[in-house]
Amino acid sequence: MTLEHIQELINELTPREKEVLQLLMQGYDTAEMAEELNISRHTVNTHRRSILHRTGFKTTQKLVLTIIGYGGSVQWH
Repeated sequence: MTLEHIQELINELTPREKEVLQLLMQGYDTAEMAEELNISRHTVNTHRRSILHRTGFKTTQKLVLTIIGYGGSVQWH
């Protein structure tokens, strides 16, 4: 998977999904994300499922590791 493809996938996420993904990359768990974003745990999990569906990854771990593999090259806006 190329950096360009990863960037395209991230660009298709909603602003809230991007926030959730960034928190995942910082090591937040579901409860911590819910508190940080002032949303329910259920909503966090809904965003996580949506991120996986939109990006085609089977696990958030694989998605996060793939993004980390590109270092700071991924743009979030």
